[in-house]
Order: sequence, then C-alpha cells, then structure tokens
Amino acid sequence: MENTLINGNRYTFYKKNLDIAKISIFRANLIKVYTYNTNEKSIYLNCIDTEKSKNTKFMFPLYLLIKVTNLESILNNKSNMPRDILRIIDSYL
Repeated sequence: MENTLINGNRYTFYKKNLDIAKISIFRANLIKVYTYNTNEKSIYLNCIDTEKSKNTKFMFPLYLLIKVTNLESILNNKSNMPRDILRIIDSYL
C-alpha cells in the first residue's frame, strides 16, 4: 500500500482503532511514510478534516491502516480525465 502513496497528496484513510472495535474514516494530506526498521513504518499526516486546526499533524503506525483511497481509486481508473487533474480535484474534496 505504501508504494502507491504520493507525498503531498490528499487521501481518505480507513484506520482501525485498537481500544475500540471501530474504524475511523478521515481525509488528510500525506506528508511522508517513515521507515524505522525494515518492518516498522509510520505514516505522517496533516490537514486532517476531523481536527479543528488545519495545522494539526498526526502520526501513527502504518499497520493500523485498513484501506486508503483517493479520487482515482474511487473511480476505478475509468475516468477520461488525466491523473494530474484528478489529483487537483481531489485536493478540494
């Protein structure tokens, strides 16, 4: 999954919560995927739509992600629009 993520792009993240049996769904900008060891990776985000301040940054282990989508994946790559245009549209949603 982390191979398809592009730094600076906006995505919808589906994250499992360890303390409760619920999935958090939120939109955020990907800053970077950090690799600490060969098996340990974390994802660093900002501009999270569920936070009051757009300056809030958030980091959590990558293994907590269930799914990540963007406009291209939602449209199943069946749009005639170029990917660059889809990314610009997705940044405003």
